[in-house]
Amino acid sequence: MFKKFIFTIFAGFLFFTFTNTAYLQPNSNTNTNSSNTTVSEDNNRTNVQPVVENPRVKVIRDGLKSIADGSKELSGWCLLIIAASIAVIVKTSNFSPPKGKGIRSMYLLFIPGWLFLIISMYEGNFVARRFMAAALTSKLETLQEIGVAVNIDFASQLLMFQIGLIFFIIWLLIYLIWWTYYYEPKSEK
Repeated sequence: MFKKFIFTIFAGFLFFTFTNTAYLQPNSNTNTNSSNTTVSEDNNRTNVQPVVENPRVKVIRDGLKSIADGSKELSGWCLLIIAASIAVIVKTSNFSPPKGKGIRSMYLLFIPGWLFLIISMYEGNFVARRFMAAALTSKLETLQEIGVAVNIDFASQLLMFQIGLIFFIIWLLIYLIWWTYYYEPKSEK
């Protein structure tokens, strides 16, 4: 579902980038001041007109915002999974595997899982930085380059997240098999 959403955003970005050529450009005798208005000087009077933003720039900015929001949410999930897995190790429960049977080595699956989740958060940092860089420019070509880079970084972040999840899923399957077939409750004294 989430992949379809990102694909739809990216497809819309490409569609508007390559098909929409009717956009407004300011006249050559106008300049832009810091208040996002165009000032045109003719016959010693000043006409202040709002700057019309290129529609393609708006579409790219909206797509980048959607990807940045998804990246932020994915980083939050990474932190949550890391914290929950640490809580599983630290917990004191009757459902821990016995020490002598070697089954506790299944907890070693957390280490590569954590590494991939940390790499996923690292890639998410690049997405956030590029999104901030996109806010500082209005050049269409620069925004398109940033859009391609953000898409690559987000795809990498998502891939690292999915690989990290695979390790936690394997751990969960091993734990469920142990709990279902080999767990013997401790008798209360």
